[in-house]
Amino acid sequence: MKILYALHQFYPEYQAGTEKFIYNIATMAQLNANKVKVITYRLGEFSHNEKKSDGVSYEEYFYKSLPILAFKYNQQAFDINFATENPVGLSFAREILQREKPNLLHIGHLMRVFPFAQAALELEIPYILTLTDFFTICPLNTLSPATGSLCNGPNGGEACARYCSKFTSQFIKERLDSTKRVLSGAKEIFVPSTFVANMIESEMNGIKVTVNNHGIRQSTMQPNYKTYDDHDSLKFASIGTLISHKGTHLAIQAFETLKTEHAELDVYGVGEKSYTDWLKSLARKSKVSFKGAFMAEDLAKVLNDIDVLIVPSLVYETYSFVVHEALSAEIPVIVSDLGGMTEKVLHGENSYKFPAGNVDALRDIMQKILDKPSGLNRIKSNIRKSTLIPNIEQEYYVYQKAYKQIEKQA
Repeated sequence: MKILYALHQFYPEYQAGTEKFIYNIATMAQLNANKVKVITYRLGEFSHNEKKSDGVSYEEYFYKSLPILAFKYNQQAFDINFATENPVGLSFAREILQREKPNLLHIGHLMRVFPFAQAALELEIPYILTLTDFFTICPLNTLSPATGSLCNGPNGGEACARYCSKFTSQFIKERLDSTKRVLSGAKEIFVPSTFVANMIESEMNGIKVTVNNHGIRQSTMQPNYKTYDDHDSLKFASIGTLISHKGTHLAIQAFETLKTEHAELDVYGVGEKSYTDWLKSLARKSKVSFKGAFMAEDLAKVLNDIDVLIVPSLVYETYSFVVHEALSAEIPVIVSDLGGMTEKVLHGENSYKFPAGNVDALRDIMQKILDKPSGLNRIKSNIRKSTLIPNIEQEYYVYQKAYKQIEKQA
C-alpha cells in the first residue's frame, strides 16, 4: 500500500507526543513493506530548496528513513491553529493527493492539515484519523478556556460562547459542523485512551471511536532496577515542554517546601522564555537543576538516572508518552488526576495521583516517599508485575488490521 501520514508539525522542528506517534507508526508501516510519506506543516523557514504552488511553498526531504513533504502558506492566517476552512490549503491538498495517489491517508492531527481530510473526502481517498488531542471539539485543543480552568466540552457551542468570548457562537457551530463532516467521512477513528473516547463520543453524537493505546519503543528502554533503603537520597524529575499548562511550577513549588536535604529535582525541557525565567526564579534551592532538552535516543539514560517522575499537568492529557515510558522503565510516577494519563495509575499501588493544581497534595506525596524511600520497592514491584504498557508493534498491529480491511474494500 501507499500510505500518506499527515499532521500539524513534525521532526526535527518539533518532538512532542503526536510527532513521536506518527514517526513510530510510519516507520512500522515502512518496515512492513508499505510505501509511506509524511505530510506536515512547517512553521519555520525552508532551506532555500522549496517549491512553489498557488499561495503555498513546500519542501521535500528525508527525516531518517521517512520521506517528508513540509508546506507552509505564503501568507499565514492568524487563525491557522484553530481554523478548519482554508481555500488555499484545500487546493494544495487536492494537488498533492492527486499527484501522490495514495491508497490511504492516515491523519495524526488535523490542525493545519485539515484541508487534506476535506480533499480526501472529495476525491474519495479513504482516510483514518487518530485524535491525539481535542482539536475536533475545541479550538483551543485543551478544553481549557483560561489558565487553571477546564470544561467538559463545547456542548454544541454553548460552553464556548460562555467561557471563550474570543470565538463567536456562529464560528463554533460552523467549526463543529465542519469537524463532524470530516469525522463522519473517516473509515475509522482511533484515540489513545478511554478518556478521549468518552469525550469525543459524548460531544459528537453518532461518532464511534476505537481506543488504541500509544506503544512504547521497548527496544530502547532499560528497566530501572534500583532498590532503596530508608537512608537513600532521591531524585525527582519533570520532563516535558516548559509551558504553564504543563504545571512544572507545581513540581518546583512542592519541592521547595520539602523537609529534607536528601532530594534533588531535575527539570528537563525547553519552552516559553517568560515561563522558564519564572520557573528559575521559583527554584531557590541549589538542588533544582534545569537540564534543558535531550535527544529521544537518550530517554532511557535519563530515566535510569531518576527515581520518581512528576507530571503535574493542569489540563486533560490524552495519554502522555512520558508517563507510560516511565512506567515501562519501572519508574514510579506522580501525576495530576486528569485525563488519559491516569488510566494505568493505581494510587499507592503502582504510582501516585494528586488533585490537579494542588501543590500541598503533591508535596505531601513527595514528603511521604522521602520519609520512607524503601516504600518505592513495593511500588516498583507492582509496576513490574501488573502494569502492562503496549509496545509500538502491538499498537501498529491494530492499525495494520485497519489498513488491510480498507485495502480489501477498495
